Amino acid sequence: MPTHCRECLPDKDDDAGHDELAAIADDEQMNALKMVASPATIEMIKSAAAADNQYQLLLRQIHVGWHDAAVISPAVKDYVTFADKLTEVGGLVFKGDRVVIPQDARAEISRCIHSSHIGVNGCIRRAREAVFYPGMTADMKLMVSRCAICAEHQAMSHKEPLMPYTAPSRPRNCPLLMRIATRLNSAP
Repeated sequence: MPTHCRECLPDKDDDAGHDELAAIADDEQMNALKMVASPATIEMIKSAAAADNQYQLLLRQIHVGWHDAAVISPAVKDYVTFADKLTEVGGLVFKGDRVVIPQDARAEISRCIHSSHIGVNGCIRRAREAVFYPGMTADMKLMVSRCAICAEHQAMSHKEPLMPYTAPSRPRNCPLLMRIATRLNSAP
């Protein structure tokens, strides 16, 4: 019987192709991390991850899967709602494109993000581009609120309120409209 062009042929190299795609995705993930973090920072995150029991439980849970709620450790319950977005690459956990920061590295990473004193929204935006951990937004807000430099810049950067102007009561009181009307009336 002839094979039709729209029929799927059995793929003998399905596992090899899947492994190759996974390796490419892992390389891309690590390369993206290298774009935003120095080798020393990446090494600091890796060593903190290796020493963090909760992080190791999270890695184990990612490998085991999240399908059985009875097997999920209470230490990783904060990650259940987005478990489908968590992956492991090179001993690090990623939530999408963002690396999950272990407990012992959070203060240092937060300090690095806040070092430019760009305010609450700027720090949160910068953090959300590359890193994640539960409570990160609250930590950024607290750090900026306690920073004297950020408070000084915040006080200096208040925008002046817009001042309303009085609109002319009739069009003839508006010089611009008077010129337009004059030109329209003088047109041939």
